[in-house]
Amino acid sequence: MPNLLQTLKQNYQKALLFALYGGIGCLIIALILGEWFLHLTELPPLPKTEQKAVILLIDSSSSMNDGKLEEVKTAAINFINRRNFSKEQLGVINFGETVNIITSLSTNQAQLNQGIKSLQPLGGTPMAAGIKQAIASLSSTDNNRYILLFTDGMPQSQFQAILAANKARNQSILMIVVATGDADIQYLTRLTGDPNLVFYANSGEIDQGFRQAELAINNQQLLESKTTGNYSLTYSSLRTGGWTVIITLGLSLTLIVAQNHYLHRRLLTIKEAFLILIGSTIAGLIAGAISSSLFTILTNLPNSELIAGVINWGIAGTITFGILNSIRRNIALKEILIRGFLLGIIAAVAWIFTIDYLGDAGILIAVFIVGCGVYYTFYSKGLALFFGIIVLFSGSWLLLPAVNFSSALEIAIRLIAWTILGAIVALGISYFIPNLQRFRALLGGSLGGSLASIGFLLMSLILTQFIPIETSLADRLGRLIGAFILGFCIGLMIFWEEERQLQKSTYLLIQWNDQESRKILLGEIPIWLGSSLDAQIALSKTKYPDKFAKIFKAGNQVFFEFHSDYAQAKGIKITQQEWSSSQSRTFDGITLTIVDETR
Repeated sequence: MPNLLQTLKQNYQKALLFALYGGIGCLIIALILGEWFLHLTELPPLPKTEQKAVILLIDSSSSMNDGKLEEVKTAAINFINRRNFSKEQLGVINFGETVNIITSLSTNQAQLNQGIKSLQPLGGTPMAAGIKQAIASLSSTDNNRYILLFTDGMPQSQFQAILAANKARNQSILMIVVATGDADIQYLTRLTGDPNLVFYANSGEIDQGFRQAELAINNQQLLESKTTGNYSLTYSSLRTGGWTVIITLGLSLTLIVAQNHYLHRRLLTIKEAFLILIGSTIAGLIAGAISSSLFTILTNLPNSELIAGVINWGIAGTITFGILNSIRRNIALKEILIRGFLLGIIAAVAWIFTIDYLGDAGILIAVFIVGCGVYYTFYSKGLALFFGIIVLFSGSWLLLPAVNFSSALEIAIRLIAWTILGAIVALGISYFIPNLQRFRALLGGSLGGSLASIGFLLMSLILTQFIPIETSLADRLGRLIGAFILGFCIGLMIFWEEERQLQKSTYLLIQWNDQESRKILLGEIPIWLGSSLDAQIALSKTKYPDKFAKIFKAGNQVFFEFHSDYAQAKGIKITQQEWSSSQSRTFDGITLTIVDETR
């Protein structure tokens, strides 16, 4: 990180040029074309049936004694008696010593009431298992689906319950909670995803709590916020790819313009615009197809939310180790990124496998693994302790991000897709920056895409969790902010990678005057001088031909070579000359100097 900060300080003008060009370009095209495209291609919501399926999920743990469960049973029976069974099915599940299906989905009012009366307080609070069973019981119906949860305390595993609740929301099951006793309202809000769906009732007011929940079930507006049309894999891929094409086009155009502006060239040529259009279309469609295909494949896997969470940990480990490597040691970047990814995966999997035995304390296993991994890689107890604490406080968020606008799986896939997008865009940009190593550009773009995705998710979390704002507006603002961050980060990372390569390579120093100079990497790809629009160093059209000469590196030597047509016209017999380090030449008032940083 100090290397990056030092580089930015020394070259802040170019850094800001690339970053701001990229960010503003992405933001403008996302605002003008991206949102219009998404609106144009959005399918209308599927018509909703008026039929309802409701599971009463009742906490019957031992803490529900002293008449509390009896009051709940009375309120639940009253709730059942008020139902319209021509339009509704009800089921009853309890969780205490075990999880039991008291009554499966039914319209038999007497059977439901009898099932409620049979409940007895006993055992712990396996809420997660109860939610999972409720989801399974609702899987056989196409009706509007609800889980009405009653509880008086915390579950045995907070993380597992959140995981199960997110799974319910991902399957469009509306969860409503009636809470009493020592129940944590803030935690229960994480389960429902909406504070308006949590109702607290003191002893003697439980029936009123059920009536409030009943109003929520009957409020059709609660069902409309996230419903969309039925997108096929092909349509979804094309829609996602189309938006990505637009963003990639804006990013590529502005970064090429930034590069040309930096080199005093014409901002954009027809040839460059054509290549950018073709390249952006290919890159966008690839990223869209990959993200849509991954989503379809992973959503059909069992425990897809856990898979998404494990991927999140792997990516977090990759980013963390990449940053730490720039601070502590000079390990090969590829090796350090792989180490970070594997450490994150191992820690997440270890936590998942121990959570059934240790409950939420299982995160200490992940803390220990991350701490050991950081210590034995960077040999710093301070860093190991610091990141152990980070894992302790952010572990469940990483394994299952608590955001309302998207499922954990969508978050993981967005992260993957934006990383791929950043890599592809940076790879394409490298063809316009002479002799920038493709692999270095690929890594920089990948990191930029990952950072942009994280920034997008954090902004969306802030917009949806802490600011009273409509979900659709939050999504739109999140996309626009995400587009700016994407362009900013990729522009910054491409600049950083080019600067890192310049510090260890041979380059051409271009000086227009005492205050203004530029650097271009030298390699096998020649740097052309001339009055042509394709020339990297633009010379006067009245004094120089379209292609005057080229500068290139062969092995450890740098050569200056006149173009054959110019040499023939001027009678120059020796067309190629070696150009030694620190030697300068001036053409059209522009001074060119070879600088060799490899020595």
